[in-house]
Amino acid sequence: MNPAALQHALQQHRAWLAKERGGARINLPNADLQGAQLPLADLRMAALPGAKLCYAVLTGVQLYQADLFAADLTGADLRRADLTQADLRGATCATPALPTPPCAMPTCAARSSSAPI
Repeated sequence: MNPAALQHALQQHRAWLAKERGGARINLPNADLQGAQLPLADLRMAALPGAKLCYAVLTGVQLYQADLFAADLTGADLRRADLTQADLRGATCATPALPTPPCAMPTCAARSSSAPI
């Protein structure tokens, strides 16, 4: 996904979260977001099933109730990310930078391979 399209989708999502006119929930199934720079982004309730977020910078990102079903988070920087109630079924999360406790995905910290959850 090109950076301009991603920024537009993020802007619409922010408006949707604020219940502003013209807002739309971000819905990017199977999106290629490898290496995306999204620190501190507000992606609460975002729909990102199957997204490729390998090596993305997601520090401090709000992913509360986000749909990350089967997403690939390999190598993503998830420090201080809020994954509360996020759907991580089937997600790959082999990464050195997992969220600090409380952690919504405690089994990932023990994984050393890129095996699915």
